[in-house]
Amino acid sequence: MVARATNRVLKTPPQVYGLHERLPSPEKIKAEREIRLAELRAARAERRKGQGEKTIVALLALIFVIAGLMAAVLSGFANYQAFASTVTVPLESMIWGAAGIIAAIVSFGGFTFVYWHAANQRMQESLRSLVFALVGAGASILGTQIYISSNNLTAAAEVSSAETNRDVLKTQLADWRRQLEGIPAETRSVDGLEAYIAEVERVGRTGQKPCRDAQNELGLAKRRDDLIARIKGANAQLLGQGSGNILLQAEQRAALPSWLFAVLLELFSSLATSIGLVALLIITGRRKPEGADRTRVTPC
Repeated sequence: MVARATNRVLKTPPQVYGLHERLPSPEKIKAEREIRLAELRAARAERRKGQGEKTIVALLALIFVIAGLMAAVLSGFANYQAFASTVTVPLESMIWGAAGIIAAIVSFGGFTFVYWHAANQRMQESLRSLVFALVGAGASILGTQIYISSNNLTAAAEVSSAETNRDVLKTQLADWRRQLEGIPAETRSVDGLEAYIAEVERVGRTGQKPCRDAQNELGLAKRRDDLIARIKGANAQLLGQGSGNILLQAEQRAALPSWLFAVLLELFSSLATSIGLVALLIITGRRKPEGADRTRVTPC
């Protein structure tokens, strides 16, 4: 016995003519050839169509995977910072931080198994994976929410401190301006006075009154330059730089609830990653061609 695989591309079975039958006419042979060519063209077009669909889905799946992994990195970082801050011992802090990263991995990994088992009709395994995925997602959402809330509290404390510093700065600015008004307007520059004193020292007349007056005036000139520099710095802070910039950032800060941001981040990190990975697994998975194991047994 000889096993011969059937041709699954040609839908029209070949006709076998016996000796007692008349040979087909050229028109019939031509018609059969055209039918077979049409079937071959249709099969090739179907393969090209399927290849194009797989390419588009693969690109979208890659986008999902990349976006999900980026969100998972953010979620893991937030979980690490949040869980590590719950203890003060350095070693324990690192362990709890690592647990936060594991929670982020369990989240998107668990949902990947959920979709994969469901796609292969393994519902019990899919439900078991769903339990682990939900536990990881809950821990990840909690860690992200704690991290964002902690940052909000820190920002609020900085804003309160900036407001206090702003009032103190205004008081100091008023005092510096009063001191600046007490310095005579005819006080010469620091460079000019230093040049004059250097020349007096060169000629050896440092004990005379003009030299002593110039030294006193030099102290006033340096004090005047220092006050001017402080006033400029204080004005810059009051106009929006330094601590004033913190107040400006607080006004522009988005009022997005921390729990809502945590949920959105978790949806991106877990669901987007798992959907993209499962799509790539299905596309790249090798399926056994239909009819590949069908054989027709013919007598020897």
